[in-house]
Amino acid sequence: MARFITPEGAMCRKNDVADEGRVMTFGNVPRPVDFGERTNVYLVGLRASGKTSLGRALAKRLGREFLDTDELVRQAAGRDVADIVAEGGWESFRRMEREALRGIAADAGAVVATGGGIVLDAENRAFMRAGGPVFYLMADVALLMSRLAVDPAEGQRPALTDLSPEDEMRATLAEREPLYLDAATFVLRAQDPLDELVEDVLDKLRLLRRG
Repeated sequence: MARFITPEGAMCRKNDVADEGRVMTFGNVPRPVDFGERTNVYLVGLRASGKTSLGRALAKRLGREFLDTDELVRQAAGRDVADIVAEGGWESFRRMEREALRGIAADAGAVVATGGGIVLDAENRAFMRAGGPVFYLMADVALLMSRLAVDPAEGQRPALTDLSPEDEMRATLAEREPLYLDAATFVLRAQDPLDELVEDVLDKLRLLRRG
């Protein structure tokens, strides 16, 4: 059975890992993960890490439905995230986020892009791990800030702190990265071209099916 391990220097490309036994590179969970036609695929990471772009492209390649938990919350609430937070605080949004995640059927066979803070809830992390492979799009602060500068709409969610945008991103990454890694079956390099990320995910899903 293939091993799910995080090799030293986990950010290197798969073909840079000399040990063929580490073909499941970037795996974080020391257990097999079931994957089939009706199993969900979850994408986690900070805002601007590329979850939506990868999710849409991956869903198209797999012939699956693409779901976004933020969009599910907006649809259910009938208002934007900023309005939800302004009216009920972040806890109100987090509650709706939990409900949106639970509302995705375990056998939906969907590709699911999640909100950046979904991993703050330990039950959400456990729910995703039990529901299918979880891919963490790992990105550094410089990459995330450069993407937000190009596409400010990516950053239109309410601020989490009184810090500057860059300092807030740095603090948020420091807080959440251990949680992303806890949830993740695999870690992806967010800076890689989209087509390469799609192929990387597809390779890993094929190996899960064989496992």
